[in-house]
Amino acid sequence: MHTLDADDSAREKRRKNTGKITLAEVAKLVGVSTMTVSRALRMPEKVNPELRTPY
Repeated sequence: MHTLDADDSAREKRRKNTGKITLAEVAKLVGVSTMTVSRALRMPEKVNPELRTPY
């Protein structure tokens, strides 16, 4: 499980104000690049099927 460090804590506080989760946060939690998350959402056929499988 992921734990929040100081930078994450500041991001979390900003996110709570908007209620939105960023691509960078998703990427960090899943262990992939921000670009991979973007591709998975916009062009899933370009992403390895193993990465597209929900946890």
